[in-house]
Amino acid sequence: MSSHAKIFCFLALATAAAAAVADSSPSSPPGAVQPPLAAPATPAAPHVIRQVCAGSAIPSGWVQIGEVNDPGVKCDTAAKYNTWLIEELAGWPKGSQVEICRVKMVPFGWFMRSSKWNPDNCGHPQQHGEDNIMVIQRAH
Repeated sequence: MSSHAKIFCFLALATAAAAAVADSSPSSPPGAVQPPLAAPATPAAPHVIRQVCAGSAIPSGWVQIGEVNDPGVKCDTAAKYNTWLIEELAGWPKGSQVEICRVKMVPFGWFMRSSKWNPDNCGHPQQHGEDNIMVIQRAH
C-alpha cells in the first residue's frame, strides 16, 4: 500500500471515529460545555428556594437569603423590595456554607463563620460596616 493510500485510510478512519463520537453524544449548541462523564464525589445540596411576601413568617428550617422587587407578585406591603427569597436548610451536607441575611439566632445545627456588608441585599444598608450578610456553616 502506498504512503498516499495509508494517509487516506488513516484520515477516513479518523473521520469515521469522530462522526461516531459526535453521533453518540447528546446534541448541544455550539460552544456549550459538556457535562462531566463521572458523577461528582459529593452530591450537590438541594437548593430549595422560594419567594414569599416581605414580612411573612419564615417557616422553621428556612432562612432568608435575599430580597427583590417583583412587580408581578402582589403582596400586601409598601416595602420597596416586596418579596424575600428564602432557602431550605434541610439536606445540606455537613460543612456546607450558606450566605443568609443576618439574623439574631443562627439556625440549630449551624454556626456563623463570618459576616459581611452587601449594600445590594438584605436591607440594603448604605454605610460600610453595617454587616447584613452572615455566612453560616452546617455543624452536623
